[in-house]
Amino acid sequence: MSVVRDRRDAKRELRQQDAEARAEISASYDKEIELAEKDGLDNEVGRLRGEYRNQLAIWRNQHALEAAAPRTVQADGPSLSEGDVSQLRDLLTSTQGLASRTVSAEGHFLRGNAFYEIADFKSAISEYSEAVHLDPEYAAAYNNRGITYGYLHQNQQAVEDFDTALKLIPNHPMVYYNRGTSYRLLDQNERAIEDFDEAILLNPTHSEAYNNRSLCYESLGEYERALDDLNLAVRLVPEDAEVHFNRGNVLIGLERYECAIASYDEAIRLTPDYAMAYYNRGNTNAVLARHESAIEDFDQVIRLNPEYAPAYSNRGSARINLNQHELAIEDFNEAIALDLGVAENFNNRGIAYATLGEYQLALKDHDEAIRLNPNYPNAYHNRGVTLKRLAEIAEADFAKERKLKIEPNDSGDETEESDENKLS
Repeated sequence: MSVVRDRRDAKRELRQQDAEARAEISASYDKEIELAEKDGLDNEVGRLRGEYRNQLAIWRNQHALEAAAPRTVQADGPSLSEGDVSQLRDLLTSTQGLASRTVSAEGHFLRGNAFYEIADFKSAISEYSEAVHLDPEYAAAYNNRGITYGYLHQNQQAVEDFDTALKLIPNHPMVYYNRGTSYRLLDQNERAIEDFDEAILLNPTHSEAYNNRSLCYESLGEYERALDDLNLAVRLVPEDAEVHFNRGNVLIGLERYECAIASYDEAIRLTPDYAMAYYNRGNTNAVLARHESAIEDFDQVIRLNPEYAPAYSNRGSARINLNQHELAIEDFNEAIALDLGVAENFNNRGIAYATLGEYQLALKDHDEAIRLNPNYPNAYHNRGVTLKRLAEIAEADFAKERKLKIEPNDSGDETEESDENKLS
């Protein structure tokens, strides 16, 4: 979320800016037109008058844009309706060619918000930068530029902007929250926790701060503290599916699998198309050896996101546990087609091939798994098992050959066995 200025101050500044801009545009063109008329340059006079009318029209569109632009933006991305976004996009297009000198800090700030909402984040940053250039104490512009940097994964730049905003407004919970989020994404969890602590101290009902602080605790392996935060968040926002999903993840860390499934159930009830909740519930069902239920969950993940390779991989593993090896191979084929670089998929497909007696195909897959990950112990083990089985088959073939046909030499002795293949 964003820091906002007092609405009365904003409206007063916009009215003043409107009058000043009109006066500046008029004064600028009046002088040029007067000079062109004195010199008898009729074509230049016509061009300047047309340009003047164009600038006035652009400014009117800018004024409409400032009235329509949101005063706040959401840290987790654009949030306006499709209709509102379309209106902002049209207004921004209609203000192309606007003379920047006619726009105040507030105007640039609102243009930044509009660009943010249409997902043109680079342009948003440019507008916020103009705003702070004109008004170096514009805390809301620093905050919103920080949010935009965060959305572009430029989290260090985001932290620097939030630092500046906090110097200007030291006790604003949302700026602490925003900086804490950036620290968490920089994997600086201890510093993130300090900021979330401040946000919660200033606003004890800040559910997002509890939720995000729990993610930091989870990353640090402090699952009980993470669970405490999520329990508080659930009480504050019981209809937030993400909070229930995160609670399920923490309960997995505590090996409380049945409780984790209950949390994923609630997340799915609240958001029926929550693919990752199905995925994590499927993994939890697999841990509990409920492979049929796991497959049903992975089916839902694939329905919602057919390009998500891990769902095929884990469904394949569940099918191996149910002795559905042909179906498992189909799943590993899909997973490999989507991502060729995962050693586990080759290893597990090799297991399915070996179970079906396709040892050469199994051997090829284990070789590829080892090539992708030379430190993969299971792949070496499985390749060893496959090679042993192939050796047993070879020995059995030699034994059968000796039994069916012993070829005597000239002295009546048996011939020496050869390792080379023989033609019929």
